[in-house]
Amino acid sequence: MVIAQVDPNALSLTAWVTLHEELKKEGIIDQIALSQRLQFNTASNPFLGANLLPEVSQDNEVTEVMANITIYPADESDPYSPVPVKDMGATAKEVKYSLGNQDISYQMTANDIDTLAKLARNTDTGTLAIAQIITFYRNLITSIMITNERSRWCTFLLRQLERVGPNGYRESVKYPGWDESQYFRYLNASNPLNWYNDEADPIDVLQEERDRMWDDDGYALKEIYMDRHISTILYRHPLIAMRANSYVGVNPGSGAGQPVQLQTFSHRASNSQVNSYFTDNGLPIPIINASHYSVENGGRRGFMYPPNVPPGRHYILLVGHIENPNLPWLDLDRLPLSNPNLLGYFGIGKLTGERVARRIINSKVQTFKPMNITAQGLQKGLPIIKSPYAYRVIIIDDPRKTGKAKTLLANTKPNEYMKVA
Repeated sequence: MVIAQVDPNALSLTAWVTLHEELKKEGIIDQIALSQRLQFNTASNPFLGANLLPEVSQDNEVTEVMANITIYPADESDPYSPVPVKDMGATAKEVKYSLGNQDISYQMTANDIDTLAKLARNTDTGTLAIAQIITFYRNLITSIMITNERSRWCTFLLRQLERVGPNGYRESVKYPGWDESQYFRYLNASNPLNWYNDEADPIDVLQEERDRMWDDDGYALKEIYMDRHISTILYRHPLIAMRANSYVGVNPGSGAGQPVQLQTFSHRASNSQVNSYFTDNGLPIPIINASHYSVENGGRRGFMYPPNVPPGRHYILLVGHIENPNLPWLDLDRLPLSNPNLLGYFGIGKLTGERVARRIINSKVQTFKPMNITAQGLQKGLPIIKSPYAYRVIIIDDPRKTGKAKTLLANTKPNEYMKVA
């Protein structure tokens, strides 16, 4: 590549322009914009929602058909009776989506370029200079990926997406065809199954939702996502500790004539013991989604804490999948099959003036004083849900944040839920 011939000791501001243009000519900047890997981010801060809703190129106006086919058993009959014709029990619903716009603009100022040029002059090659420009554009696209990931989790947890932009732009995208019975909230002041109650085992609720998912919709529970706060309750819960890490000891009594007693003792269970407790009870090991992003007013926010939700509200996402039989006579390489376990996808549309659906980077170099490189990252996109019944959400409010009493009424029904309006 020509860019490898740039002398780092001669990296003036003009040389940076040359280096930048060579990167564009070689297609490096376009490769960053089109990269499929960036949607998953890094190993230390992974975007887990991309595993559930991966990017797919789509039209700007999408019509998805949500189909459900019910298979009934065949009838018993005598050899001479006619064969009854049965309805397959297929139902379908069309849902229309319009992809929205996401964009970001970054600027590399003359001071930034001058600083990077000094760093480059301390190396034997121009590799560092190239890496700095690539990092600049990768950060540009990562900003869009953060918005995409935040949109995925808002869609999962809230059933709607709020598009908010400059100049007072605001639009609400609501996802139809969702059954409100999937969404439950504990009655914190009265429900003895509240997770903050030391006498209730949270795993009972998860097992109940697992069974409902299978009995009502035919999905087997595959994954459980939760934030770090809820996972801390799980891993420190006294009842779980007793059941996952307990032992029997002998109490010899306090004095002469006192009977010897057997007592159960427990310590805080380790993560591996709690994980084993889950698998022993037919549940997948919880996936802790602690990934986060920076907010403009300072600090960081987790993706499982959607914007504008009440303080102290936490979510658990249960994801199901369909058990597919092994069909060795099908050549999957030659016969592409729709993945029934895909909840949906993140649709990437076609921008104005573009021939195909894709994400793009526009850049402009200004050589007049003050010199700068301005770049824009642009895309059309929206999370698309194809299998709304493949997952359920449990909402848990922290009584310390909501102001509700932690004291629980003893006469509450053990499986009492309340739908979220």
